[in-house]
Amino acid sequence: DRYIDDVRITELTDIPEEVTQTPSEFDIKLYPNPFNSQLSVNFELPTGIIDGEIILYNELGKGVHSVGLGKLNPGEHTVQIAPPEDIPSGLYFITVNLGETSKTRKVVYLK
Repeated sequence: DRYIDDVRITELTDIPEEVTQTPSEFDIKLYPNPFNSQLSVNFELPTGIIDGEIILYNELGKGVHSVGLGKLNPGEHTVQIAPPEDIPSGLYFITVNLGETSKTRKVVYLK
């Protein structure tokens, strides 16, 4: 048998566990729609700590603007998107990527 004697614990600290689960479901809300100077993208992350990204696509599917969100904690998030000045008015698509899950919504941009 082995014994350890004279062990003293002086301080306990919490070590946060980083969970990187990809959500199976989330929804996004865009407002105002149509928009001109700024678009609010609202979504709720139900679980995990995940890398996120928002991409604005034109109607031909070309990415015209993206915003990296970094690591996101669970909860509600609202991100303000200002479109590039050189894009024309028209129909666009906003895609929110959370880990390996994504959602896309239509939005109209009016200059």
